[in-house]
Amino acid sequence: MPRDAGHEPVRPGHRPPCSTSPTSARSGRSPRSARASRCTSAPPVRGDLVYTAFSGSHQDAIKKGFESMEREAARLGRSPRQVPWAVPYLPIDPADVGRTYEAVIRVNSQSGKGGTAYLLQSRSGLALPRRLQVEFARTVQRYSESHSAEVDTERIWELFGSEYLRPGSRLTVAEHTSRPAAGGPVEVTALVSLDGGELRVSGSGPDVAAAFAASLAAGGLAVRTSHLEEQVVGEDTAVYAECVVGGETLWGVGLAADPARAAVLAVASAVNRTSAQAV
Repeated sequence: MPRDAGHEPVRPGHRPPCSTSPTSARSGRSPRSARASRCTSAPPVRGDLVYTAFSGSHQDAIKKGFESMEREAARLGRSPRQVPWAVPYLPIDPADVGRTYEAVIRVNSQSGKGGTAYLLQSRSGLALPRRLQVEFARTVQRYSESHSAEVDTERIWELFGSEYLRPGSRLTVAEHTSRPAAGGPVEVTALVSLDGGELRVSGSGPDVAAAFAASLAAGGLAVRTSHLEEQVVGEDTAVYAECVVGGETLWGVGLAADPARAAVLAVASAVNRTSAQAV
C-alpha cells in the first residue's frame, strides 16, 4: 500500500536530487533505504527483519492498520496511496524503501491469528471470520512447531486447502437441490455418502446450510449450524459455517461458483473435520 505522503514519488527514469550511492548494494541496504538515509541524514536501516513482525499482537495491530487505511481511502474516494500512513509498529511505509508487505508479516509458532489471516487473504482473497481465524491459526502454529520453521504464504494456503477445502472421506455430496418452502424456509434434498453408506436426505431451515444440516440430522448425524457468513471472492462465493457436530464446535468452508453449493460444501467440510468416533 505505497503511499503519497506529500513528497513527489520516484518515477521510472526519474533521478531524484539525492541519488543512491553505487556502494549501497554492497553495503546490505536497498537503494531506496540508502537514498532515504542520504536525504534525511537518518541512520541507515539494514537487515532483512527490520520491518518484520512475528508477534501475534503486533501482526493484529498491523493488519487492523492496513484495513483502517483502506476504509479511509474508500471513504474519501481515493487510492490508499493518497491517505496519510498510519500503521502501528511501522513508522514508514516499507514499500517506500523497496520492501514488500509479505516481508512485513511473517508467521512462525509465536504468531497469532492476525498474521495468518492477513497472508491468507493476500493470497486467496478469503476474509475469514474472527473465530475461524483463531481456529486456523492453531493449525498453522502446530505446523510451524513440528517443522521448526516459518510458514510462508503459499504453505498457509496449502494448509488451509488441506484442512477446509479438500474433499473428505467421511461425507461426500453426490447431488443436492434446494428451493424455498411454503412460509419462507429453504428445503434441501441431497444424495450423500456418509461413513460408507449412501443416503438420500431432506430437511428445511432458514438458509441452505441450515437446511442441509437438518437433512443430515434427519438421516442420523447430529449436526447443526451455529453461525454462517458469506463472501464473494471473484466469481465464486465462499461460505464459512460454524457447526456443532456431535457436541464438537468447529468450522467448515465451502468455495464454489454457486452459493447454494458453497453452503452445502461448508457443512460437509465441518463434518469431514471430525472422525466417525467423535459423533
